Amino acid sequence: MSRIIRAASWASLTAAAVLLAACSGGSANGRTPATASAPATARPSPSASFEAGPVWVLTPVGLNMRASPDTSAQRLATLQQGVELDVLDRQPGAQSWLKVRGHDSGTVVGWVLDSPELIIHRSVALHFDPNQGWSTLFPTEWTLSNSGAQTTFTGSGQLMSVVLGNDTSNLPNTPLSAGKEVRQESPVEIYGKTTYITVYQLSAGGFEYDSSAKFSATKSLLFSFRDTAARSGDTGLFKQLLASVIVT
Repeated sequence: MSRIIRAASWASLTAAAVLLAACSGGSANGRTPATASAPATARPSPSASFEAGPVWVLTPVGLNMRASPDTSAQRLATLQQGVELDVLDRQPGAQSWLKVRGHDSGTVVGWVLDSPELIIHRSVALHFDPNQGWSTLFPTEWTLSNSGAQTTFTGSGQLMSVVLGNDTSNLPNTPLSAGKEVRQESPVEIYGKTTYITVYQLSAGGFEYDSSAKFSATKSLLFSFRDTAARSGDTGLFKQLLASVIVT
């Protein structure tokens, strides 16, 4: 029988229940630390040639932990979004796999796919907006602020904003900073909605990436990411944060 390993503030596998749990259990600044728990098993030591480190579950639908590095292997646990995992070993190949265990109280050991759509290799926290009905993971070193229909996450030289509108036609025009369009990347999926990212080179330096989607008759969201230090227009981090979004 497989186990379900949860972040501390998550109550069930359903998206709506997960969001409500995050709202009631989060801290005042909107950050929800992630933990994992499961009955104890033996803890293997990482191989001498591998430098262990943590990763965090990114996908909102849950991540399967397998008994061996194979998608057909026995499923040992379902890892909830936001759970922190210690990496014990890595198996490279066409599909890269990580041998992991829960960072805090979790001691079940197994294998997970090392995919940028499933896990993220940096510390993240959860922000849930109970009034607008959406959530996202964001790097823990970033600061969070709210202003009306716009929520902003700010890091060193980076800024991501989320703007709510009742239709995509009512969302702000992009780019939000002066610049010129250089390309579009597609397809990009935001909680089941297929869309694209528009990449702009900013006049003041750096890049801006923008993506929007309509989630219901009265709810559309614009996600904008600005990186003033970027030289290549790498959308990798932005795509990972979009992959963590849940909308109710």
